[in-house]
Amino acid sequence: MTDSNTNNDEKAKLEEELNESAADQDDPKAKFLNGGKNIDEPQVVVEVCSGDESFTGLGKEELMQYANDPFWKKVRVILFILFWVGWIAMLVAAIVIIVLAPRCPYRPDQKWYEKNTVYQVYPKSFKDSTETSGPGAGVGDLKGLISKLNYIKELGTKVLYINSFYKSGGVDNGLDVVDHKEIDPVMGTMEEFATLRKQTKTDMRLVLDFIPNHTSKNHTWFVASQKGEAKYRDYYIWKNCSEINNWLSVYGGSAWTKDDVRGECYYHTYLPEEPDLNLNNEDVKKELEDILRFWLGKGVDGFNIVGAQYLIEDSTFPNEPLSGTGSAGNYDYLDHKYTTHQNGSLELIKYWRGVMDSYATKPGKEKLLLVSVGKDANKTKMYYGSNGKNGANIVTENLSTANPQDILSVIEAAADDSTHRRGWMLSNQDSSRVATVVTKTKVKAMMALQMLLPGTPINYYGNEIGMEDGIVTFSQTKDPVAIKKGHINFQRVSRDPYRTPMLWTPSAKAGFTMETFTPWLPITNPSETNVQSQEAKFRKHDDLNAFKKLVTLRGEESFQWGVVKAGVIANDVVWFTRKADGFPGYLVVMNLGNADITSKFYDTADIPPAVNVAFHSTEDSGDSIELDKQAVYLPKDTVINTARRKMTDSNSNNDEKAKLEEELKKSAADQDDPKAKFLNGRKNIDQPQVVVEVCSGDESFTGLGKEELMQYANDPFWKKVRVILFILFWVGWIAMLVAAIVIIVLAPRCPYRPDQKWYEKNTIYQVYPKSFKDSTETSGPGAGVGDLKGLISKLNYIKELGTKVLYINSFYKSGGVDNGLDVVDHKEIDPVMGTMEEFATLRKQTKTDTRLILDFIPNHTSKNHTWFVASQKGEAKYRDYYIWKNCSEINNWLSVYGGSAWTKDNVRGECYYHTYLPEEPDLNLNNEDVKKELEDILRFWLGKGVDGFNIVGAQFLIEDSTFPNEPLSGTSSASNYDYLDHKYTTHQNGSLELIEYWRGVMDSYATKPGKEKLLLVSVGKDGNKTKMYYGSNGKNGANIVTENLSTASPQNILSTIEAAADDSTHRRGWMLSNQDSSRVATVVTKTKVKAMVALQMLLPGTPINYYGNEIGMEDGIVTISQTKDPVAIKKGFGYQAVGRDPYRTPMLWTPSAKAGFTKETFTPWLPITNPSETNVQSQEAKFRKHDDLNAFKKIVTLRGEESFQWGVVKAGVIANDVVWFTRKADGFPGYLVVMNLGTADITSKFYDIAVIPPAVNVAFHSSEDSGDSIELDKQAVYLPKDTVIDNIAVYIIIFTVIRSNLLFDFLLLKKYLINEDMIFNFVSMNLKKKKFF
Repeated sequence: MTDSNTNNDEKAKLEEELNESAADQDDPKAKFLNGGKNIDEPQVVVEVCSGDESFTGLGKEELMQYANDPFWKKVRVILFILFWVGWIAMLVAAIVIIVLAPRCPYRPDQKWYEKNTVYQVYPKSFKDSTETSGPGAGVGDLKGLISKLNYIKELGTKVLYINSFYKSGGVDNGLDVVDHKEIDPVMGTMEEFATLRKQTKTDMRLVLDFIPNHTSKNHTWFVASQKGEAKYRDYYIWKNCSEINNWLSVYGGSAWTKDDVRGECYYHTYLPEEPDLNLNNEDVKKELEDILRFWLGKGVDGFNIVGAQYLIEDSTFPNEPLSGTGSAGNYDYLDHKYTTHQNGSLELIKYWRGVMDSYATKPGKEKLLLVSVGKDANKTKMYYGSNGKNGANIVTENLSTANPQDILSVIEAAADDSTHRRGWMLSNQDSSRVATVVTKTKVKAMMALQMLLPGTPINYYGNEIGMEDGIVTFSQTKDPVAIKKGHINFQRVSRDPYRTPMLWTPSAKAGFTMETFTPWLPITNPSETNVQSQEAKFRKHDDLNAFKKLVTLRGEESFQWGVVKAGVIANDVVWFTRKADGFPGYLVVMNLGNADITSKFYDTADIPPAVNVAFHSTEDSGDSIELDKQAVYLPKDTVINTARRKMTDSNSNNDEKAKLEEELKKSAADQDDPKAKFLNGRKNIDQPQVVVEVCSGDESFTGLGKEELMQYANDPFWKKVRVILFILFWVGWIAMLVAAIVIIVLAPRCPYRPDQKWYEKNTIYQVYPKSFKDSTETSGPGAGVGDLKGLISKLNYIKELGTKVLYINSFYKSGGVDNGLDVVDHKEIDPVMGTMEEFATLRKQTKTDTRLILDFIPNHTSKNHTWFVASQKGEAKYRDYYIWKNCSEINNWLSVYGGSAWTKDNVRGECYYHTYLPEEPDLNLNNEDVKKELEDILRFWLGKGVDGFNIVGAQFLIEDSTFPNEPLSGTSSASNYDYLDHKYTTHQNGSLELIEYWRGVMDSYATKPGKEKLLLVSVGKDGNKTKMYYGSNGKNGANIVTENLSTASPQNILSTIEAAADDSTHRRGWMLSNQDSSRVATVVTKTKVKAMVALQMLLPGTPINYYGNEIGMEDGIVTISQTKDPVAIKKGFGYQAVGRDPYRTPMLWTPSAKAGFTKETFTPWLPITNPSETNVQSQEAKFRKHDDLNAFKKIVTLRGEESFQWGVVKAGVIANDVVWFTRKADGFPGYLVVMNLGTADITSKFYDIAVIPPAVNVAFHSSEDSGDSIELDKQAVYLPKDTVIDNIAVYIIIFTVIRSNLLFDFLLLKKYLINEDMIFNFVSMNLKKKKFF
């Protein structure tokens, strides 16, 4: 209470209010009472009265009379015993249930490419949709593929893999790519691809070829490289022709070819028309990454990297040694140790895997990276990744062999290396079809092998119907390798026979193309093998139907992830089993020999005696076989899965039958031996359910006989035991149920804790690096200028503040005009500021406990940037990197700093647009190349561990592309920026779309919780436009949009608080000042700094503290001769109205003349202002504990409380000058923050106004110690001017007690619980009242 005589009237008024309050206390309403007397902090109980007369409870004597009655004593004892007996019975029952309950069988987390079968299409040969003659007649295309999608889906395959359909040079059938982002006109259009993707989106995945090793000679990159254009000069591998080595092309002959245009030799792994890209060139890697992202953006689910083994070559170009095989000039003549399987190839694959994984935003959205590395299976493992980085998901392997021992080796290798997934192929566009390799009769056996082994089957179109290699004459040959070989030897190397058109019908053109067209490759034997015939019901044992059955069978759990075991019988029969725990097991048997075989598998395959046939290659399945009583007859080329009953009846096999019967008798005699036996668990199902019974082999109890068992069962004693146990079980069960309900109802709940991101929890500390700390020891360009090394030296100071996010303004290499904003190179640090090594040190020292945010300046560059210099000269690529117009056509747009936003460039002779200074030309952000450059800048710094960016000038990014004149605003004078309404140059939808795109880039780096990246957006003073930058149409934009709080008007502050409360979904970044706005101590006066810091820190949102605000630094005093701001220099007289230098003066560390910012012998880049009055060193002294710095630290700590992190906010204003607001999170202390922003002292009472409890503690006071308690219902609060009092804290714990059918809810307020005696006394005092507390 105030004791001043001047306030007697106010005191009298307050006493009158308090007396009225005391008189009203008997009214039935919620009242706040102090509950505890003998503890340091008050215990507060909320008493809620009903206002009605009711039962007041038993007196002590009456209560004791009932308590001592013998009957009730017995009842208590019986209930006590029953409770514990029931509890123990329930516990035992629970344990038994837990131990004996059947477990759900294990199901691994499978990716889509692990579960499904891949169907590979060579698009030129699948289906031609052309109806009129022309270039595409007789050539398969996308439209034809779309027409056959139902066929592919009906096979059961759910992954469609399409070989190259990119625009090509027409030499190597799609592999000599001219443009990776265009579809060859013969194959179709991008619109048809979109239709294909749309029709496969819901039920199929789409995989494409990715060809990074080489391009066509006609590619624009190669043409530019031939000409020696700077950017493209090293896009390919060039050498002086006198220095080439002995490397060979895959197709024979030298891998080097001289180019007449450039006069040098280029390297080509394949044909001379397919020059190899230089994949050590960073620009090439970026181009290829962009290709990946292009198709991923169109919904592609994965890629097969063609020729992955050839990507990188040894950069020293040594000659390769002889292999000891082959003839000179042939590829096999050399040991290719320098041109294949290099570590660099793996690094590229791991990098591309990272790109693709960034699109795997949730389970089921994974992307597939498939790698084909030729026939060298020994090298496949390296492509799966190394050193903790993932490479390919699947590496392909060819299964096309009919040798049982080779097959067994393949199966065993797969079993031994279960961590790496193989992609099983029987053939593809570069290898002979399986029906030709192993003969047509064995196709089903090979399909079963492909489908049912661990791994992912990749079926090449036509294999499902048993298509054989086509017959192609030399005149019909299209393969350039075969043509080069000549008509005598062409068949040895030609790939055309593997690529002949799909056989749909028995007609002459096989339904592939119109009968009047000539197919691009000849049709072979359509009448014998085609889809139409095999789909007929009477042909149900043909390859096509077998394929469908095997695809379905592959979906069984044991084939998906079961263990594999295998063997070979009689040299010709391959068998293997697949078994997953808890699911049916399977035996697959294949006779790959030339004779029929009869064999017994019971002991051999270690399978159960009674099984069902799930699949038979030549007959119906479903028969049951008892393997312990009969043998299995296997005709040649047969595959059986699981097994089939057929005893041999042929007289020719009597000897074999007799021998088998003898073996079976012996097997029956051995069945009593203790060993693992498989028993059939169920009889009447299509596929067997198998149980494994494992016996120990020791003599043991064999169980009671039936008579002995019934004797015990009918004994009166055991009958009583059964009844008692039955009753105890149910009593215990009910008691346990009641106890569980009571515990569930009465147990205290864990209060809600939202999932907070790091940038929501922490305070951001913003540093203007030129003004923070200069580390320079010797005179030179950097003397008197802050730098990274100086910042590193002060990291402990920043950490001790409690701030855990460091935001550094631009330190990029600049043109020296606009203090870091006129960027010359976004990937270099200005030499005055430091080096990349010092940045690495900074990141290392902040890695574990501080996040790092940088400025991102995408709106403009310096005029000295290489991009602008190239654009001035009109270089093709850079011509439209900036916004140029004929100077006679420019509009009335204005620069932010006044005057026209257009400046004529004398080099180019046109005018360029600049939002800011003429030295800062605006980038053309509608140019895709510019967007890629900026994305690359983001990725560069994200790769260096940066956690987020603030987008500078986000409101100016995009302008109206029609360039209309802007209307007058009706304010200000001509040429001033405010003279126009900037409806065409600010806050355009395109700006938002860019921010959403950059947010997507950054989110791709958020690999797990805690790794989120922050996108901060500053959009100037127009607060009404901030909401748009958070995103639209389901796309995320900025995480935080900044807002300035620097106002001392209570009503404005109240409006800000209410706006934040109403829009809790969007997070604000609260700033009091920054490098472009006056310091808070200058705006609101130094005495109110603590109040404004409390507002900034304790409102919902993320506080961003500008360096020096924590010590109450004011704007510096800068004369015109000392001014560095180009805007102020341009202004001349009146420079102070626009100058930003006063907001950027150096940090005041000590009271010395140079404030500890730089050496006393140096001149700071901006003058030091009043270091003796305000500095860190003085405020850190213990006797200055109420100064701004210590207040800042306390408030940062207080902000960590749950209620300030996510609590609800309510606010108000008293007497026009006092702002108050409360923050309260359920289950945690609530807080009241009170600020007197007026010019006079105020005494006020907050009990009814703020709806808070009467007894509270002061957690923070701006001028006095905290910890005092206040009873708001009995006294008023004295608020000197410029004071902030924070916390009137309430901690609520709710628990419930059941006694005599009364429910008591005790709401205990504050951080210390009322002890047990206090609760007992409290209950005793109130037992006669029917109240709810």
